[in-house]
Amino acid sequence: MTKKKKVTVAISVAVIALLAVATVSFAWFISSDEVKNTFTTANVDVQLQELEWLPENGEQLRIGDTISKNPTVTANDGDIYCAVTMSIKDKDGKEITDSKVLSYINDFMYYDPDDKLEEGKSYTTDELKALGLSHYNPEFTREGDKFYLKSNGKYTILKDGSSKELFTNIVVPCDITKKDFTTVMSPLENYSISFVVNAVLADSFSEFDDPNNEINKVLK
Repeated sequence: MTKKKKVTVAISVAVIALLAVATVSFAWFISSDEVKNTFTTANVDVQLQELEWLPENGEQLRIGDTISKNPTVTANDGDIYCAVTMSIKDKDGKEITDSKVLSYINDFMYYDPDDKLEEGKSYTTDELKALGLSHYNPEFTREGDKFYLKSNGKYTILKDGSSKELFTNIVVPCDITKKDFTTVMSPLENYSISFVVNAVLADSFSEFDDPNNEINKVLK
């Protein structure tokens, strides 16, 4: 059997969480059905779910709100290498390309492993900066819409039974300019964020001269 034939791939898809903006109330709406789907192929079992998500969190998220939202990757059967793809689409299912809109959406995501953020509490932009939080888990390397579990350019292993959160909260700063917010976000009516995780068994690459390069070919 060739080395390449040893490579196995499994894909786990997290169900879309829908978000929308209302022009008058300056509110976000987030709805979620089920965010837990697991697909297993050739003994690779990877899971993507949101353990802290509550359906009522998304009924109406307004400027100044802070809620828990934590897409989490878990290796259920064996050590893996993985990558998460984030897709942001408008109400018609088309990829959003407007840089200002994408900046708003990405800037509302925060990674808070030490629980500095209090759910339900409002934060100004300066207060959020003072907390020193990143917008996603620094253990992942972001390249466009993809988040690779890497360190210093090398893929790192997600150990069997362990989990990694991509981010933990959505926070809309209370001092955000309502006029600007409405101008940028309201034309969307609603938008969706979806996540897909790709994973490969780590031991499939143990014999390669350059495992990082071979992993990259599979997960790109």
